[in-house]
Amino acid sequence: MPHYTTLQKFAARIPSELLDRVLRGFASEAGRVDASFIIGVDASGFRPSKASSYYTRSLKPRRVRRYVKCTLAVELRLQLVCGFKARRVARHDVVDFRPVLEKARPEPGFIVVADKGYDAEHVHEYVREELGGYAVIPPRHLEVPIWRTRGRYRKEMKGGYSRKLYNQRSKDETVFSVVKRLMGEHMSSRLVRTQNRELALRLVAYNAHRLINIT
Repeated sequence: MPHYTTLQKFAARIPSELLDRVLRGFASEAGRVDASFIIGVDASGFRPSKASSYYTRSLKPRRVRRYVKCTLAVELRLQLVCGFKARRVARHDVVDFRPVLEKARPEPGFIVVADKGYDAEHVHEYVREELGGYAVIPPRHLEVPIWRTRGRYRKEMKGGYSRKLYNQRSKDETVFSVVKRLMGEHMSSRLVRTQNRELALRLVAYNAHRLINIT
């Protein structure tokens, strides 16, 4: 067996682009890169250390990284991760929507579902006009009438959308739950670069575990 430092050095030096290609490759291996491709986008937090909550509460907030935010693009029919984006600072969900879909690289004709935190006209425009897909994102502020809602695609969502498609989004939370249950919700790495690699390797391990169970 190799010494643990060998594995650490490998994880630190492996290119992130290679890990992104590996994640996308699982969906291709399962034969789901087609017009029926349904992607769910959602985010969840991982603890940046094993420190107890009592200890972290005793420190000044500026000295504590409360969580590592991880946004996933998941192929919902087989629950395989196609792309991810990690972030350490608090930002709006919409900021990571485009980067995570760029990593997933879906084919034209795909469908993406996300919660109302991703409700923005430029999100719909990116999915429909640039990627050739269709987005199901519930609009915020339902009390505002359609004629006062800004954006062509947001007005369309207020007019109605498929609840059956949107309910598939709950599988994103299932994927997060399985990853945290099998591999823990805390990070062992300390550097930003190695934390990104650790998350990517966990997701690769999850995809391999999932693909074995469904074949």
